[in-house]
Amino acid sequence: MRRKDKEITERHLLEDVLRRSEICRLALFDEEYPYIVPLNFGYEDGKLFLHGATSGKKLDLIRRDPRVAFEVETDLQILTAENPCNWSMRYRSVVGRGTATILETPEEKRHGLNAVITHYGKEPFPFSDAALQAVAVIRVDIADMTGKESGFKQS
Repeated sequence: MRRKDKEITERHLLEDVLRRSEICRLALFDEEYPYIVPLNFGYEDGKLFLHGATSGKKLDLIRRDPRVAFEVETDLQILTAENPCNWSMRYRSVVGRGTATILETPEEKRHGLNAVITHYGKEPFPFSDAALQAVAVIRVDIADMTGKESGFKQS
């Protein structure tokens, strides 16, 4: 990272950003250009959990190449000034890489979906097998991640 003074290095602070973020942008390999999609997500023990339709481009790309990248951010605020050239942004973000797995068993899918809903403040839910068959659940095992913050007093 070029700006070491803005780097978030402590694991618990990186995880705090992940837990407080509302959207995860997942980047996948496509043939000609990268493909990125914003998703609801859950974070637990070094893993992201995502859900979506049971077919489509995202799943096709994961099946072709499970290597992914992701980005989340929180604490966003535009910092204005009289001169727009002096505007800035306050934020905390995490960028990382990992390997995506499309979960197959009802137990894995139920666990992943509950990670997503508890991320947004809901209690775990006893999803039916029929509901689990109607949704794809993806787990991303995080290989590495870095964090950055800007616009906050450095301690």
